Amino acid sequence: MPLVPKLLGFAGAIPFVTLTPSFVEAAGLPHLVDYCAQMQLVYGGSIVTFLGAVHWGLAMNSSAIAATGAKAASALRERYVWSVVPSLAVVPALMMQPAQGSLAIAVLLGICYLSDSSYFRLGYLPSWYMSLRGFLTLLAVTGMLSTTAYYFGRDVEKARRRMEEEDAKRAERLEVRAAALGGAGAAVAAAPAAPAGKQR
Repeated sequence: MPLVPKLLGFAGAIPFVTLTPSFVEAAGLPHLVDYCAQMQLVYGGSIVTFLGAVHWGLAMNSSAIAATGAKAASALRERYVWSVVPSLAVVPALMMQPAQGSLAIAVLLGICYLSDSSYFRLGYLPSWYMSLRGFLTLLAVTGMLSTTAYYFGRDVEKARRRMEEEDAKRAERLEVRAAALGGAGAAVAAAPAAPAGKQR
C-alpha cells in the first residue's frame, strides 16, 4: 500500500471521530456539539463526493481502453455516470437535521463502498485501495452513526420530558378541580338549614 494515500486516508478519517457529539462533550466543549455535528455532516458530504470523483478520474484514464470495443465503452460510460451520483445524492442529506443527515451520509458511504467493491471485482480498482477503503469506511460510518444515535437519543429525551411536563400539568389541573369541587361541597354542607314552616 502506498504510504502517501495511507497517511492522507487516515488523516481524512480524523474529523469523522473528532466531530462526533460524544468526542466534543468529552473534550469539555458541550456548547459546540451542534456546530461540530453540522461540520461533520458537511465534511462527510465532501468525502462522499470525493469517492464518486475517483471514478471520474479513473474513467478519464481509461478512455484509450474504451476505444477497443463497445463493451469497454459501455463500462466507461457507466463509470462516468456513477461518478456524479454520490455528489447529487448527498445534497438532500446536507439539507437535513444532524440526526437524519448523519444517517443518510452513513448510508451513502456504505453504498459507495459496495459500488467500489463491485468495481474492484471487475479489476477496475487496485487491491491496496480497497484494503484502505474498508477500514476507513468503517471509521467514517461509525462516526456518522454515533452522531445519529446522539441526536435520536436527545430527541427521545426531549419527548420524555415533554410528556412528563404535560402529565404534571394535567395532574395539577385535576388537583385544582378536585379542590374546587371539595370547597363547593363543604360550603353546601356548612350552609344553615332553612326553618321549617309553621303548622296550621
